[in-house]
Amino acid sequence: MQKYSVSKDDYVKFINILDALSKHCLDCEVRQGRIRIRSNNRLALYDVTLPESWQDINVALPVIKSFLEVAKLFVPQEDDGSVDLELDERFLTLRDVYSIIRVSLADSSQLNNRYITDEDLEKIGVSQMEELAKFSLNEIVLKRLKTVQKNFAISVCYIADNALYVFSESKTKLAKFPVAENNFDFSLKFPFILFDFPYENDVDITIYKLPQDRYWVKATDNSANVYTTAIMEQFK
Repeated sequence: MQKYSVSKDDYVKFINILDALSKHCLDCEVRQGRIRIRSNNRLALYDVTLPESWQDINVALPVIKSFLEVAKLFVPQEDDGSVDLELDERFLTLRDVYSIIRVSLADSSQLNNRYITDEDLEKIGVSQMEELAKFSLNEIVLKRLKTVQKNFAISVCYIADNALYVFSESKTKLAKFPVAENNFDFSLKFPFILFDFPYENDVDITIYKLPQDRYWVKATDNSANVYTTAIMEQFK
């Protein structure tokens, strides 16, 4: 059995990451403090380096939402508190002065959202990506994007005419965020799932072309790379 002590800050960051993933992924696997999985609909790929306290941890969680219900109970009340974990092949045990709860783990081979190996990335074509454009979004824009999504159900985004546009499920244009320093000679459509993640800082957005006229959009901060598929489509 392996024992770990996770600081409150690192524990809360992990919960926030899982909370975002739970909207789009049934389960997940952590390998050496890293999550690298596809979403249920295969439109997004998450490559996340977890905080320092998680760097040596390997664990396969069968249902993220169920684990979160338990994990949130163990958030320390004190700012300098920590969470004690015990890990073996079958269980992850969370422990504090009030209780001890054992969470059953999954067989990684049976997961829906299995860990993506370097070989899997090669099959996707990541090493063959050609950069088409790049720009940044600050924390103010990211916050407004999430607020619009929360209240008006954003469905898709467009990058066109030197701006980022967001549309509702009824195809109503909801917002425009200028990206004035770029001159886009294309119109690209992609799902909002790219922004539905707890980025900690400003985010770099990179647009890539892959073989066979495929496109990806990547959002990057200090610890995460989130990719989503995209298509060239005339902006209206």
